[in-house]
Amino acid sequence: MEKLTSKQQTEVGKMSTERLRIKLAKAGYDEETVATADRTVLLNMYAEYLIAPPEMVAVAAGGATKGGMTEEELDLRLQELELKKKAEERAEREYQQREKEMELRKKADKRAVKEKEEEMELQHVSWPRM
Repeated sequence: MEKLTSKQQTEVGKMSTERLRIKLAKAGYDEETVATADRTVLLNMYAEYLIAPPEMVAVAAGGATKGGMTEEELDLRLQELELKKKAEERAEREYQQREKEMELRKKADKRAVKEKEEEMELQHVSWPRM
């Protein structure tokens, strides 16, 4: 279990003992061994499977899920999609930040123009008329 990422450890740790048995059996592990193993052994077996699935287990399981992708490929695809989503969210936040900055600049420019106009008016009024 220690070799898994913290995310994988969390996901595997949340799995019920029965779900671990089902996943290991589907992966091609001996059903009798899986049925009699305690939770700690099942967790370690599944962790080892996730780290490096044995070739014969992958072949016995068909090596692929629906759509022709292995679980590892699906996990990688999900990670890619998650990274894309985060990048899009970051880009959206940056865009909104730039919009806010532009709005603040416009307000500051308007204030500066108004102050300059008021200053010019005051100078004009203070000149003596002839």
